[in-house]
Amino acid sequence: FVVAERPRTERVIQERYAYQFDVDNSEIAPQERQQMRDRHIGTLLLLPMVFQDKLMGLVEVVEHGRKRPFTDQEISLAQLLTNQAAAAIANARLYEELNRRLQELASLHQISQAVTSTLDLAKTLTIITDHTLTLLGVEAVSVALLDGGRQEVWYAAASGKAANAVRGKRMILGEDSMSQAILQGEVVLQTEVATTDPYYSLFEQMGGLQVRAVLSVPLQAQGEVLGAIQAFNRENGNGRFTQEDVNLLNSLAAPAAAAIANARLYQQARQEISERVRIEGQIQASLAEKEVLLKEIHHRVKNNLQVISSLINLQSDYVSDKRALEIFQESQNRIRSMALIHEKLYRSDNLAQIDMADYLRDLCIYLFRAHSAQERGVALNLHVDHIYLGINTAVPCGLLLNELISNALKHGFPERRQGFVSVNMRRQSAQQVQLQVQDDGVGFPEDIDFRCTASLGLRLVNTLVGQLDG
Repeated sequence: FVVAERPRTERVIQERYAYQFDVDNSEIAPQERQQMRDRHIGTLLLLPMVFQDKLMGLVEVVEHGRKRPFTDQEISLAQLLTNQAAAAIANARLYEELNRRLQELASLHQISQAVTSTLDLAKTLTIITDHTLTLLGVEAVSVALLDGGRQEVWYAAASGKAANAVRGKRMILGEDSMSQAILQGEVVLQTEVATTDPYYSLFEQMGGLQVRAVLSVPLQAQGEVLGAIQAFNRENGNGRFTQEDVNLLNSLAAPAAAAIANARLYQQARQEISERVRIEGQIQASLAEKEVLLKEIHHRVKNNLQVISSLINLQSDYVSDKRALEIFQESQNRIRSMALIHEKLYRSDNLAQIDMADYLRDLCIYLFRAHSAQERGVALNLHVDHIYLGINTAVPCGLLLNELISNALKHGFPERRQGFVSVNMRRQSAQQVQLQVQDDGVGFPEDIDFRCTASLGLRLVNTLVGQLDG
């Protein structure tokens, strides 16, 4: 009933004390008197329900079928019972409010745990919309995110009515509450939405959601607006939102925005890692191609040098001069020392450096075999550390060793003299290696200066030593 139509009731509410009157009281309004007669009320006692100075409601005590005034004792007892009822109602309401708050806190805690449990953006958004739908008790919830620098948003997630129809749709920022929340960075509450609204009529057309009230809260992280979360139509009452709903959704928006920002960073990091893996794969493939190409180059250089050596060998069959044959043999040995390096690099996993221990051993064996040193009783003492040198150093080093060993085997052991040739290589420092060749043969002639001689071999030795900064 309308309070203004019942002056006596309005008086009790304003003055907050008990008041009684019978059906024939001249002070009551005709409409109020007729209502009493329709209900067969002879006398009516109105009692205010007051708790902690707050009016909770009214209690009517009636005498049916007759007029009988209530005694002061009856009124006092009735007022006492009324106040106790007011206290019970207040406590019940407080208990309900406390339970509701606890449920809200529990839901917020669950949402926070769920949001932080995954870095997948789609899962994060679905968790947010599903929990918000239950927490607020609304018909639909959606999350709209800004699409980079473009003036449009896309509905990244939705729950409730029209969810499947709305999810994934793109909208240009306009005058609607969601756009205003994003552009202004403030909460926008639209309590009444016209059925002819062109923006929200799309929700009804797409998914049967008739929008009556909309609560839009911006999603902000580190001062940047990422988008907005929207709640549509409270399911209880008239569908409108209260200030408590605003506060609740606002408290949810902060951790939700942080979770969205973290999920985006995670996705960005995954994309960057994937891109790096892709680039590294391309680099590895390119390196593999270059490795194959370099191996092929070493292989072909080695083959070409062997062809040259074979041609010299064939040509030597047509040479009868002993000195000329020696020159041909020396040339073959020099070519072999270079070809052996390319053969080692071709067969090695390391195409940039060569293991000098392995290389010098094979080179010495080849030279001893070429000069028939073992048959002549000349032994080889080889002591070489595993030292890795680049091709620009290994080639002159191999040529140098070829000249020194060849010279020792040719001139150091005449008339089937027996003995040994020692080859030693040690690393002196990070930038210095010592190569030593010595024998126990007849020795170097005292009347010859090895630094200034007409011998091609010794001239090569001096040139190669200088090239190696020796």
